[in-house]
Amino acid sequence: MQAQYRIANFKVLLLSMLAMGILVVVLIYFAQKFSYTINQTYFLICGLSLLTFMMFYFNLKFSKLVSFRNVNNSINVIENNKNIAIEEGDVIDYDFYLLTHKTMGHLLRINTKNKEYFYWIVWVSLQKISEEETNNVKNLQKDIAELLRTKKIKKSIDYCIIFLSWIPFILLALGLVTLLLGFFYVFSL
Repeated sequence: MQAQYRIANFKVLLLSMLAMGILVVVLIYFAQKFSYTINQTYFLICGLSLLTFMMFYFNLKFSKLVSFRNVNNSINVIENNKNIAIEEGDVIDYDFYLLTHKTMGHLLRINTKNKEYFYWIVWVSLQKISEEETNNVKNLQKDIAELLRTKKIKKSIDYCIIFLSWIPFILLALGLVTLLLGFFYVFSL
């Protein structure tokens, strides 16, 4: 049986992040109308939970299951009943790397003479990352490296994507530093 990989849709992710930002601002505006902080807290927790589930649902709904096959010096990407053949001779460069953390998945970028393909490979099973899925991704990475052995190049777009994948962790660190400085300020009064 052909291994299947879940591919996240970049456009839906970016649009849902933009919509989420706007809806959070609207949610905060309405939360300010409550006079009791307990009611504000309940409203914000429920509203943010609902927005998170909606973003998760939309991103999952628009993700696709695809298969990759190496056939006669080409990479065939099989999605639904559509087959995209990427010839080895047409490939200018490629890169395949892990995004920041294992749970964020992998990114496969293939630059050809006609088009640049981006595949954000996330996990098929959302409950638990299985050993089989991890082995499938490693095997895909090895197969593509064998086929395109001299064409692996990390470009500036790859560095930008890696930086963007670090943003949640950078924001977490900044939030913790702000919290610690706030505690230091309060206790030093």
